[in-house]
This record gives sequence, structure tokens and C-alpha cells, in this order.
Amino acid sequence: EVGFLREDQGDYSEARHLLRRALAIRRAHPGEDPLPLATTLHALASVNRQMGRYEEGEAQIREAIALKEAAYGEPHPDVASSLVILGTLLSTRELNRESLRERYDGSTRERYAEAEAANRRALAIRREVLGPDHLDVASSLQSLSQTYRFQRRWADAEPLLRDALRIWDVHHGADYGQTTLT
Repeated sequence: EVGFLREDQGDYSEARHLLRRALAIRRAHPGEDPLPLATTLHALASVNRQMGRYEEGEAQIREAIALKEAAYGEPHPDVASSLVILGTLLSTRELNRESLRERYDGSTRERYAEAEAANRRALAIRREVLGPDHLDVASSLQSLSQTYRFQRRWADAEPLLRDALRIWDVHHGADYGQTTLT
């Protein structure tokens, strides 16, 4: 829990340290329920994404997704949350690589396609399980639009952002922070 708190405070180094300790404890003492391990992996992947440790974060979030899918056995919002982290991690990593390379090659397109697929799947799960106007659906719409924006696919990103804006406006009004950012 302190690791989660440090992440919320933006102290990613300390959060990573604490979450890695928690992960070691969970792995040393596995219980029957795999979801606590999945939760720790998810949180650690999120921190690693924030720190630019993309490969490490990708491995962790993929393991978290596999554990959650096995535990739930059907579409679940918790799986969708991890899929969003995977999509964001992949697209952010490719954006950073693209700016360093100053080119757009086949491997970059492939990784963006994988990020898009993860975000689309998260969106579909959230719409199915939570309904079309849930705030988590708006978050998924924004994540998918970000993947499109990173690729300069403005026409694909805009309708998603408009739909997210509509949902935030319905729930919070035009003065809500996320509404004004979108």
C-alpha cells in the first residue's frame, strides 16, 4: 500500500523499490489466490512505465494480464485496466523510440498495432461489463486516442476524444478537470 501511495505522490523510485519488495514477498509466499500477485505486478508495471523502464514493465503487465484472465475466466474490468497499462506502455515506448530514431519503420508500426489492439480490447471489455457511458470507458477512449495521436492519426483520435468528453461532461460537467483537458 505504501508503494501505491508513493506512486500517487510521484515518487516513482521509492514506489518501485517498495513494490519490488512486495513482489518478492508475494512470489516467496504464493497463496491460492493469484490476484494479489497480479495487483502487485500491475502496479509495478505502471511505475516502470512512468520511469521509462518499458521492457521490465511490459513483462510484468503481461504476467498480470495472464493471471487475471486465468482467475476471472471471462471479461472483467480488472483485466481491462491492465490492458490499458499494456497499451499505454507500448505506445509510449514506441513514441520515445520513434523520436530518437527520427523514422517510422515496420517494427514501430507493429508495436503501435499491438498497443491499439490492447486498448481496443480494454474498451470492448469495459463497454460490455460497465456500459457505454461509464467513466472507465471514457478513460479507455482517451487511451486509444493517445495511441492514434502518437501515430499522427488525427482522424481516428478525434471521435474517440469527443466521445470521452461527452461521458466526462455527463458525469462531471464542463468544469471538471479531465473535461477541460480533453
